[in-house]
Amino acid sequence: MFALNLNTLKWVLIALILAGVISVIPSTILIIFTTIIIFLMLLKSYQALILPLIILAYLTITSDYLKDFRTIVNLFSTIILLYIFLKKYGLKYLDYPKVPRGVIIFCLILFFTLFVSTIFSSFPLTSFAATFRMFLFMLISYMFYALIKNKNDIFLYLYSIICVMIIIGLPMIIDAYNLGLQRYFIRGILGNNLDLVSSLGYTGVTVFFISFSILIALFFIDTNKFAFSKIVLTVLLILNFFVLILANSRGGMLAAFISASFILFILNKKLFTKLTLSFILIAIVLLILLPEVSNIINLYLRWDTLEDREKYWQIGISMIKDHKIFGVGSDVFDKYFTSYASYSHLQSFKITSNVFGKPHPHNFFIFFTAENGILGFISAISFFMLFFGLAIKTLKKSKYIDKDFYVLSTVITGVGIGIFFRSFFEISGVLTYGYITRDLPFWILMVILIHIYFKILDEERILNSQILSGDR
Repeated sequence: MFALNLNTLKWVLIALILAGVISVIPSTILIIFTTIIIFLMLLKSYQALILPLIILAYLTITSDYLKDFRTIVNLFSTIILLYIFLKKYGLKYLDYPKVPRGVIIFCLILFFTLFVSTIFSSFPLTSFAATFRMFLFMLISYMFYALIKNKNDIFLYLYSIICVMIIIGLPMIIDAYNLGLQRYFIRGILGNNLDLVSSLGYTGVTVFFISFSILIALFFIDTNKFAFSKIVLTVLLILNFFVLILANSRGGMLAAFISASFILFILNKKLFTKLTLSFILIAIVLLILLPEVSNIINLYLRWDTLEDREKYWQIGISMIKDHKIFGVGSDVFDKYFTSYASYSHLQSFKITSNVFGKPHPHNFFIFFTAENGILGFISAISFFMLFFGLAIKTLKKSKYIDKDFYVLSTVITGVGIGIFFRSFFEISGVLTYGYITRDLPFWILMVILIHIYFKILDEERILNSQILSGDR
């Protein structure tokens, strides 16, 4: 059993302090420091901490703010991960941890889809690169899965995601403090006129709402019985909430709300009811007594831009109508965007392209279908069918076998529900062609879910065999 004792709390606090320091260190020094630490840990065989550091490297050093180092850091991190994997398993592929048959079938569907889309793409090199990145991403995800030994490793993965939130979030808070909220939220337009600590845009990043869900779930883990640990979790949850707001992602806020609601409803219905009623009551009071609160909320939610979102959907739908069978090609939506977009959209995108990256239809299902045709739509639907099938099975079985696994299954299911609803408004977080910063946080949870699924099956078999032995 993974015990969160006082010694562990000490290391958690040290990690948080280090995260704060790291967030303001110049990128070059940070990369050199991280590289040295990883090599030292390899020499000392502290492999339990190497994997979390690799997660941190993938999700922080390779962000848009440090894009010049992205390829180097990703390559180095992947080589280290592969080294650890081969050191443990070698080339004896029969000894490699198995995955559910549904995962194998989905991967076959996915890569067949990308292969066909690439063949018929007008930009085959771009599509091939996307397919290759997707393959490497799946390989990376599998290695993280294969290197999970016990609950300790699971919790280290989860704490790594929380640390990523802190490392990325603290510079955002610093920028908001230095600029003021009004200038902070329009910094994408002001661009190079501002001296920023953090990157310009994080609207597509899923790690903020995923870490928020994880923190909520940690309150229900048996190992968190110390009052001090609850205080730490509360502080982190409040910090995460502010970071979510600063990320300025309506899709992320929606996903966080849905995910947190599901987690609380499943784990503590009374608490869910109390918090819901309190939230509604406070909202009503604020809106009645402070009308300006309503104006602030309306400005933040940017209701006036919903019409633009519908136009982006229409662009994707028009593209699907013209390329029904094979799509335009993997990862080439942006190359066709100018042919379908209006002049106003093109002008608007020029202003914000440094924040939001390449143009897309703001809907994962439209995006994947437009790029990969009917097979892309099947792949997108198949993924969520696979995930929810696996999540529901694990949730039902773990409830009566292991409470920690039940809580973890609940949070992962909640995040999956949040991702699903978010997919109608954003494209990232699931299958963005191997872009690690966008998809890895969710796939870390996915591989944890698979690990729990097999662990629960093993424990169920043991219990059944004990029952049968007792009957005899």
